[in-house]
Amino acid sequence: MKNAASLSHFFKVILLFVVLFCPFRGFAARERPWAPVPHPADVTVIAHLPEGSDWHDVVAVKDGFILQRAPKDGAASLIKVDRAGDAHPFPMAQRDKDGLDAPSALARADDGAIWVVNARPGAQPFLLKLDAETGALQSRIDASPDVYDGTSRFIAIAAHGPMIYLADEGDAALVTYDLEKKIWRRFFAHYPAMLGQRPMNIGGQEVRAADGRPLQRNISHLALQRDGAWLYLQTPTGPLYRLKTELLRDPEFTPVELMESLTEWRRTPTIGGLTIGPDNTLYIIDRSEGRLLSFDAGRNPFMQLADHRFVDAQTPYADPITNEIYVAAGSELLGVTPHRNPQP
Repeated sequence: MKNAASLSHFFKVILLFVVLFCPFRGFAARERPWAPVPHPADVTVIAHLPEGSDWHDVVAVKDGFILQRAPKDGAASLIKVDRAGDAHPFPMAQRDKDGLDAPSALARADDGAIWVVNARPGAQPFLLKLDAETGALQSRIDASPDVYDGTSRFIAIAAHGPMIYLADEGDAALVTYDLEKKIWRRFFAHYPAMLGQRPMNIGGQEVRAADGRPLQRNISHLALQRDGAWLYLQTPTGPLYRLKTELLRDPEFTPVELMESLTEWRRTPTIGGLTIGPDNTLYIIDRSEGRLLSFDAGRNPFMQLADHRFVDAQTPYADPITNEIYVAAGSELLGVTPHRNPQP
């Protein structure tokens, strides 16, 4: 009897270990696969972009598109693509253009202007709000020394109402700025959700760093629900997390309560970026296989399109009215019309 009791106790300990320390395996096993939609999304080439650059964020504006690029042999810059598909330097006063020496992320403001992050390594990051048509400077906000250090790199931005959200890939944290209260805050520093957990896989190949080790990157992607209520965030290899934004504005919430509110929403392949459509469908660029994935508010996963060009695609932009998806892929600016509201 004693041996039987000891054996029963042993199995209870093993079960407790599995529940406490392997919670995500069961969760991942229950995740539904990305189901192909009945009619694949339509893709058109809007513009051929200058080659020799790494293209990142794109936003659609009244008279065209604004993109952020990092030429392989020069400093990062902004360009504008008109509705005819022709690319031009983004119009800015020379003084402002000289100061914007390392644009790293773009977002469209509620009033149609654009927010630009400037994040030169080792320097103080700052935000610029620019008129989307003329490039005129509307405001500049310098980051507080409390929310960055020499390793920080603000690589993604989302904005709604008085709140701006930034992903600090270099120092692995979520950073916010409240335009009304003029307060900078830093959240989840080096929390596991902010840290790269798996090597990147692009086009079926594991990506390696300059030193030959498998490349893992920290938090790099943000997407904000249209009403600003929920923020989605992840590293390039996931998992995808969701957070209620009101918690980030209320100083009464403790760090423990905030961490508990950060919910794992879905495992993903290596992604190039996220965006949210007007019906709150989340669109995901899959760089591992070259696909456009979607995840609706009912947590139904779909594969909208398989296209090898998406292996080179970066952060997409969903038009808040038409739901057209725009994304830079290689040297092309693509427009994608997704299949709306498929049935699970």
